[in-house]
Amino acid sequence: MSLWHVTLATENRQLLVRPEESIRCAVVRTLIRVVGDSLLLFSVVDDHVHLVADKEKAEIGQFGRAIRLALRPLAANPIDAARPRPVENRRHLITLVEYALVQKDHHGIQPVPAISDAGSCFQDLVGARRIPGFKPVLYDHLPRWSRADVYRLAGAAPVPPVTPEKVRELGVSRLVAASARACGLPLPLTGRSDQAVTARRMVVHIGLESGFPAPELARFLGITREGVYRARHQPLPDDLVLAPRLRLALEEWRTPALGRRV
Repeated sequence: MSLWHVTLATENRQLLVRPEESIRCAVVRTLIRVVGDSLLLFSVVDDHVHLVADKEKAEIGQFGRAIRLALRPLAANPIDAARPRPVENRRHLITLVEYALVQKDHHGIQPVPAISDAGSCFQDLVGARRIPGFKPVLYDHLPRWSRADVYRLAGAAPVPPVTPEKVRELGVSRLVAASARACGLPLPLTGRSDQAVTARRMVVHIGLESGFPAPELARFLGITREGVYRARHQPLPDDLVLAPRLRLALEEWRTPALGRRV
């Protein structure tokens, strides 16, 4: 296997991805579904998409066509053929990590920090977003790296997940929003997809641990109290419990350079 940097863009760099969070989340979920656990990095910008994947040279052409076809229903304009380029070495890969995390700065787009950008892989690499199918295989290719290195390249300092006491202070509405985004979903949190069900279970597990009454959780989630108790008794892996709490920690983190909350 070898690493490939693949770019998909529109002709004359017209708009490819509309700015709505729902569209950007859908593009990210599509990339993860199509590329699977060979996906190392991705960045969804307004007129193009970058990704780095581990693929055989013989299959890279078909791979690019599959991504283009999958993204077509979400694109605002027709997508040109994918442009694959080999990743030459470790240094080149590290350059692409930084490039993926600061794409908007690179292109002079209105700055949205990577730590809060739905189109950035930052949250996936540090564990604040858990979309089924994505595995942080970047660390397999950079074995000396840790999440702290990803934070550093994104211009952020590592933060621990917020405590149950902090969740209580922030309120149920913030918890619901963080849980939805930790599952790669936009707001409002609706529907019966597996990811939406998981997001509601996140709210219930974290909410009850944080001291919110079951009726309050039920009201914000649009379910019954019995539904809250059923969700409470459905196991939830530790990484899924931590993801919304880490997302909240990132939201509370302040970027010194921007002087504002991100």
